[in-house]
Amino acid sequence: AIPTAIPTAIPTAIPTATAIPTATVIPTVISSGQPVSTVRGLLSEKKKRLGPKIAIAVLIAVIGIVLAILVIDRIKQAGSGNRPAQILNEAGKPETTEIPMSGSELATLLKTAADATSEDKRQLLYRALVLAKPNDSTDFDSSLVQHTATAILLPETRQDLINEVLTKRMTPAMVPPLADFARSTNDSRAAAAVLTAIRARAGDEQFDAMLSVAQFHNNAAVKKAAEETATEILRKSQKRADLLKRVQTALSESPSSTPRATLLRIQSAGGGA
Repeated sequence: AIPTAIPTAIPTAIPTATAIPTATVIPTVISSGQPVSTVRGLLSEKKKRLGPKIAIAVLIAVIGIVLAILVIDRIKQAGSGNRPAQILNEAGKPETTEIPMSGSELATLLKTAADATSEDKRQLLYRALVLAKPNDSTDFDSSLVQHTATAILLPETRQDLINEVLTKRMTPAMVPPLADFARSTNDSRAAAAVLTAIRARAGDEQFDAMLSVAQFHNNAAVKKAAEETATEILRKSQKRADLLKRVQTALSESPSSTPRATLLRIQSAGGGA
């Protein structure tokens, strides 16, 4: 039989939910399983231990760089110390047509040539100076002219430098300053040598100066060199008629027979009356 009675009392109270405990704070960890604060401490200690080692490594590197620079510098000095010998060796070869060098090396050669006691070595130095070609911005021709005109040299040394070097390197640009030097110097040997050296390159611009020196210089060798240079300028000039007029004007103004004789020879050589 199925019971038909339904319980009359139904519980009305529902048990309250048990309180869920709050989460406990769990320290953050990294892959090593160590807390961050602990790892930071370890890293700090490691840095402290590595600091001196890094400093030593840097110091060793700096010392290495400095030593390398010093070694390279010593090698360069050793090479530069042999450079004059290398230049002379090149100058001694008949097949050498030019010798590249710096301005400072040119200056060294000029000083060495002035002090050389052996004629063979001096001639080798002069050949090196003739073949010298700049490998920097130095104007060698200008430097040689300036050295010849201003350096304190023995008269025979200056004359040799003009005859053996400048004559063989002569360019039109070298003529004006050398002509000025010849007119102003008291070294008559050098003046005569310069006037001879510039002869092949002198132009119409130097004609009046040559006429003046040929007439009025007090040294016979200088006067003769100027006369011959003036004659050469007249012969090759494209304005010979104009130059001959200047000779004629000088003749008309010359009160002395000696300058007149010089002018007449120049005039005759130039085809004038």
